[in-house]
Amino acid sequence: MASGFFNATGATRREIKSATPVGFTGETRRAWVTKRRDMGSYQTSNKTNAAWFLEHGTKAHGPSEKRMLFIPLNKRAFYVYRANSFPPLKRTRNGIAGDYILVPRVKGIKPRGMVRKNVRFALDYGRNELIKTISTL
Repeated sequence: MASGFFNATGATRREIKSATPVGFTGETRRAWVTKRRDMGSYQTSNKTNAAWFLEHGTKAHGPSEKRMLFIPLNKRAFYVYRANSFPPLKRTRNGIAGDYILVPRVKGIKPRGMVRKNVRFALDYGRNELIKTISTL
């Protein structure tokens, strides 16, 4: 009976991972983990900062402390910003062909609802597995 529940959690994690968008690094998609909590109870979670924002979304906003927001356009600029070392990055006059742009405001993130959409899937899958197990007894 426990194997049916484990299959349900594995299927749920696969569904959530496939619904998670892949950015520059794919860290958010790879960070989904499943842990056993109690007998027949599992928790699927993601510890990256971006996961919460992808699930719930954000409003349009501007910078809170600086004058402009730093938007990386490729992996190189993302990792340079993340390492807090700012060597001169290639940047054109209008910023389009460069490694990054500085903008005064950004559009919000649309909520993806990766977890919210999969709660029903997990419940239905677990219920079906339980019915199969009981019917074979």
